[in-house]
Amino acid sequence: MPVWNNCSAAANNCPTGQTCGPDGRCTDTGTGGTGTGGSGGSGTAGTIPISDAGPDGDSSLDPDAACGTGSARAMLTPVSMFVMFDRSTSMIENPPMTDDAGMPQPTRWETASSALQAFFRDPAAADLAVGLRFFPHDTPAAGCTGTGMPNCDSMACYQPLVPLMADPALPLPKLTADVAPTDAHEQALLDAVTNSAPMQPGTGTPIFSALDGALMWASAYQAAHPPPSQQMVVVLVTDGEPTSCAQSTRDVNNISALAANAFMTSGVRTYTVGLSDSMTGLGFLTQIAMAGGGQAFFVTDGPTSATELIAALKAIQGNALSCDFAYPMAEGDERPDPGKINVDYQPGTPGSMPIRYGRVADAAACGTEPGWYYDNPAMPTRIILCPAACMAVGTDTGARIDIQIGCTSMPR
Repeated sequence: MPVWNNCSAAANNCPTGQTCGPDGRCTDTGTGGTGTGGSGGSGTAGTIPISDAGPDGDSSLDPDAACGTGSARAMLTPVSMFVMFDRSTSMIENPPMTDDAGMPQPTRWETASSALQAFFRDPAAADLAVGLRFFPHDTPAAGCTGTGMPNCDSMACYQPLVPLMADPALPLPKLTADVAPTDAHEQALLDAVTNSAPMQPGTGTPIFSALDGALMWASAYQAAHPPPSQQMVVVLVTDGEPTSCAQSTRDVNNISALAANAFMTSGVRTYTVGLSDSMTGLGFLTQIAMAGGGQAFFVTDGPTSATELIAALKAIQGNALSCDFAYPMAEGDERPDPGKINVDYQPGTPGSMPIRYGRVADAAACGTEPGWYYDNPAMPTRIILCPAACMAVGTDTGARIDIQIGCTSMPR
């Protein structure tokens, strides 16, 4: 909603339908408005605190930082999630059946699958649209097992188990606040986990085919249900390096390219979760997630592993909610100058100063610092936060994003 500066309550010089506040700004009476300004302090890397401009236009940001003609409140985008979950034999072989004291301990599958079910049961997951597939697995379509090239079939991995072989043109069911079996989608997910335990003999870990299939389905779904209706993400959960299939499909660069292509062409983000007794051997998951515009999480074996996995899934859900926003329109539905847009993050902690994120050229320029970029710099339709900014905003339950119109974009 537009916010106009330097008004006077006595002069009553605000546009119709707006009132002048004590900060000298005319504000609509709807959901719009800007965050609370402040002064002093220091921001995180790639950001600076915002200082209010005085009546004379003075500002610590830029000579034209007081030129803003308005702002638009960014609406959060609901997340749709495709979970591709590892059920290779190593999931029931690790950790050892007993600990150093000889006490029995659960397998990695027992811990991780219970945590996955707990995530689906959590009331905080209500309104999450979610699909689920396990790998290596011939259900619901044969060929996603990795035991020889005929079984390294991305199209077999493409088919979700829940909802069963779902058409990406149709909306995914959403979890509700009801518990299973009243929530039929929750019950289907819980049953799928229970019925998908790994079996002997040993099976490989065809990550290329599994991720390729998941990303193809997710890309088709994103195209059929574009933002702002939802943001599609793929979550790859695995406990091992890619094995089986051809040598080229075990190459991490080739797997990362799948994630990068889906992100750049379809806007689908890839998140990874590594399950192991250590991060050794799972560092490749960071490369895949960064290429896919997402983030990597690591869960180590032990008494806190279930809690850590649930926290990782919740963080992914939160990150996806706040990363992608529609390009704003100014007063009178005019199209603002792309060179005069700024993105402000207002932390949810009371009394916190808003932080202005700097603009970068594109996703490849994000690196590890907060920032934002356009989907198409020449004719933007979306404003997209870099992964580091997504992480900050997505884990702040009280956060909001304000898109400021009229001042020269601050570069990072």
